[in-house]
Amino acid sequence: MLKKVIILCLVLNSFLVAKEFKNHEAEYEISYGVLGEVGKGTATFAVDKDHYKIEIKAQTKGLARVLSKGRKDWMVSEGSIVDGKIVPKYFKKVISTVYKTKTKEYTFYHDKKKIEMHEHLVKREKKFTSLDIVMGKKKKDIAFTESVREKKEQVPFFASDDILSLFTNLKVYLGGNFNKVAPTKLFALGGDKKDGHIEVYTPNDMTIKDELGDDGHILVVLINQAIFSSKKGELFIKLNDDGIALEAILKDVILFGDVGMKLKKLKIY
Repeated sequence: MLKKVIILCLVLNSFLVAKEFKNHEAEYEISYGVLGEVGKGTATFAVDKDHYKIEIKAQTKGLARVLSKGRKDWMVSEGSIVDGKIVPKYFKKVISTVYKTKTKEYTFYHDKKKIEMHEHLVKREKKFTSLDIVMGKKKKDIAFTESVREKKEQVPFFASDDILSLFTNLKVYLGGNFNKVAPTKLFALGGDKKDGHIEVYTPNDMTIKDELGDDGHILVVLINQAIFSSKKGELFIKLNDDGIALEAILKDVILFGDVGMKLKKLKIY
């Protein structure tokens, strides 16, 4: 369940960019049902002429950090700004724990309609000796051995967006309007594993405003991956007029209840 907390942070942070493509920095607080605050996320959007870079980081804290083996996530999307949209050329995703670090790098070839992936996996295992076991050596003194695996392959589908650029471009795709959004299917690397699809729409039942408030636009995002599964499978996100996420809730997650996230700091410059 802790993976949901991290991924929610990454998705929510990708709603960071306002309509003028200004530089942004944001911090979010992550909560998980009865456990309360369990992590934090940061996001930056940098612009240099017609080049952009989005960088998203998320990590757990306290008990959640222990249970997730110190998990940290990092995503980067880089590319060009073309006709009011961002167009990714490179996307990187890193997942790191005490025992392994997995890095996936993707290169977009828009002219050839293909995406190539390079995976670099480092696994770390504890190295014990009979003396270590007898003496009950502490974890901090135990050595680790590392193994490395490389893999390259072509993604089985093409999408012109990655998960970060898609939500950054969302206002363009929705015609500049977040009110009364009909079910809309979009596609991105990081969406459905078969074809990358993601669905976005305005919820019919607006009782969610009792939790998120009515000072913004509420959308439902359906990402067809097990990581987002909950009783109803709905991720509710509240946006301001510029498309910046203020708050989000993944409802009815097993064991501890809702996973939530709230904007704590925002700097636009």
